[in-house]
Amino acid sequence: MAEPEESIPQYISEAMAALGRRKSDRKRNSSMANLRSVQERPVSADTRQRMQVAQVARRRREQQERADSVRDELIRLFLGDCAKVMAGMAATMIDAIITDPPAGIRLTDASWDAERNGRLGWTQWLAGVMREAYRIAKPGAYGAVWALPRQSHWTACAMEDAGWKVKDILTHHFGTGFPHGDNLKPGSEFWILIQKPRSEASIQANVERWGTGQLQIAECRVAGDRWPINAAFTHAEGCGAVCAPDCAVGRLNATGGSSEYFPTFLYHPKVSRRERNQGCNHLPGRPQTTTARRSYNDRCASCGRKFIGSLHSRCVCPPGMKITDKTSYVNQNPHPTVKATGLMRYLVRLLCPPGGIVLDMFAGSGTTGIACVEEGFGFVGIEQDDEYCDIAKLRIAAAARRPK
Repeated sequence: MAEPEESIPQYISEAMAALGRRKSDRKRNSSMANLRSVQERPVSADTRQRMQVAQVARRRREQQERADSVRDELIRLFLGDCAKVMAGMAATMIDAIITDPPAGIRLTDASWDAERNGRLGWTQWLAGVMREAYRIAKPGAYGAVWALPRQSHWTACAMEDAGWKVKDILTHHFGTGFPHGDNLKPGSEFWILIQKPRSEASIQANVERWGTGQLQIAECRVAGDRWPINAAFTHAEGCGAVCAPDCAVGRLNATGGSSEYFPTFLYHPKVSRRERNQGCNHLPGRPQTTTARRSYNDRCASCGRKFIGSLHSRCVCPPGMKITDKTSYVNQNPHPTVKATGLMRYLVRLLCPPGGIVLDMFAGSGTTGIACVEEGFGFVGIEQDDEYCDIAKLRIAAAARRPK
């Protein structure tokens, strides 16, 4: 599944041919039905809910049928520099982009996390990458680009410099961050919602020509029939029938709000160990280490629980058992910023039209690819680190083997 840069031209011809076969009238009609569904006159709440449930169930069946046939042909993972890999790809072949670029804050000592000479150097670098993504995206294609809140303006500027329209910011709230120094406790991350300008005069005309140009509202309604909002919440680690004390969802409900009106997920801000290592169990384990001061995510190598955090998740080993060095527990997947599949599946459903192809040019250990496999979309991933690329290949292959 992981391919060197030299194989790109052959892949493009094969993928485009396969895409042409898959994108039948059924896909176009499905996209138009979605457009009409959000333009029709209001009906009763009960009727609309029944219609939406039936429509989502039908789309799920269609996506699963497509998933089995497109998975082998339209799931591709490339090893190499993303700008160079994208330069070898055909124009207007991508339906949606979901990616998590490096923040440039030296979270690790890896070269990909370099500061790139401050704001100007970093935005110029990311804008260069996004120009290539713009070229290979279809007119009207949507994208979601992760951003660290305090540097989100850098990310947004880079998007605009590359030609994209900044449409919105989806804020993902959680309650498991830990403050450092005199900073506020982190409890959110941003996803910059972008769109390549349409080539046609109307959304309907763009959908008819390209299949892109609109969000997939019907796939992501909340509370039965409510329009998706530009915010999402995640339960804290340890939530069950009763929310943990530091749970953002529980606190919203306790203050008179209602979490049912927001997309909510089980514990996803820091991916579970099982999800992180899926498909990689045969690899030798490797401790995750940090050269920085002990952080919220460092864990005791004896019990696997965090050194710092709320009482329900903190290490309680006696002094003689507590491992107090800067080594966390062993993982087969050592990537430092693994995204959770539940959140990525939501973004894939929201942005990509039925049967479309999602691009992640900073693929990491492959979570976007896993989401695409599980939702029945094509996927093109690019990762420059050979170890992470191999891990992504294993994790995506494991997701493809799981019964649906």
